[in-house]
Amino acid sequence: QSTWGNILENLIEKVMSDTNTSRPQPIPCNAGCGFYGNPLTENLCSKCFKEKHQDEAPSASKRVEPVKESDVPRKDSMLRSPDVFRDEPPSTKPIQENKSRCWTCKKKVGLLGFPCRCDYVFCAEHRYAESHQCEFDYKTDQREKLRSANPTIQAEKLTKI
Repeated sequence: QSTWGNILENLIEKVMSDTNTSRPQPIPCNAGCGFYGNPLTENLCSKCFKEKHQDEAPSASKRVEPVKESDVPRKDSMLRSPDVFRDEPPSTKPIQENKSRCWTCKKKVGLLGFPCRCDYVFCAEHRYAESHQCEFDYKTDQREKLRSANPTIQAEKLTKI
């Protein structure tokens, strides 16, 4: 048994020494925050690396680009179009980016989501306009459909005898 025991001990020591030498030792962060750094991030931890590069980013974005002549509106085109001076409020309606979740309760809807005319997707509980305070004007929409589908028909005027 002593030979098998020696062989096992030697094997375990060899495996442990191989794993210890192949792993790099942790390097403390160069900023001195107490976390460990990474050689790929200049021996900084992820938080310090992000902060360092966020400080450098605004200086790069301060470059001024020259204005092209085609971007500047000409005087004669501004005189012709009164739309240039119209002050329209920007659209403040948020856009639903994740269409796999209900807009109201954020529940996963998967493939069975119910799209509404207000451009949002809802679950079975919030699919009706009353349950999610829909801003789409159904009444005006239906009136327009009726008006276009049923034009007014007038008979020709009769000549008086």
